[in-house]
Amino acid sequence: MNIADDPLWQKYIKAGFKTWQSESTAKLKGTPHFLQKRVCKGKTTLFFITVYVYDFKGHIGYQPEVQFNTHGNQRPTFDVTYLDGGAPSATVERFFRKIYKFMGCEPYER
Repeated sequence: MNIADDPLWQKYIKAGFKTWQSESTAKLKGTPHFLQKRVCKGKTTLFFITVYVYDFKGHIGYQPEVQFNTHGNQRPTFDVTYLDGGAPSATVERFFRKIYKFMGCEPYER
């Protein structure tokens, strides 16, 4: 199956995710394709959701992930991976927004 024909891929696209491929995708077998969405509040970018999309011999797998910024001079970051690969994009985005708020994260860019 072509990844772009997968029903969940199409749902992510309809939800505003954009597609891209790493340069290594063409070079390395098994390297994922990516979907990404900028999550904003007004004109402020809070974070990006990056979805790693794998093709396991015809079975398409999804792994959404966000890298959050926290407070402090060093601006440490932490990553969160959502491991229910079949979850709808709205559920994934809601989950990451809750973490952003609960952890008091800083916007990616203003």
